[in-house]
Amino acid sequence: MFDKLEKLRKESENYRRRVALIISASIVGIIFLVWLSVLSVRFSASVQNSASVENSEFVFEEFQKEFSDILE
Repeated sequence: MFDKLEKLRKESENYRRRVALIISASIVGIIFLVWLSVLSVRFSASVQNSASVENSEFVFEEFQKEFSDILE
């Protein structure tokens, strides 16, 4: 590993920047894929809890009705 770093230090600055960009883009890509996999699990869990969302819509409608009565 250290040998490869020493060889990289001897290369031109443009080459080193290109290698740094490729490595950082790869790490960001891996993080993005992990995020997508977690996101899909959350969406599937939210579909199962759709009954609670419907109930919250009812509560919101009631709140809106009461608030409009106060303003009148």
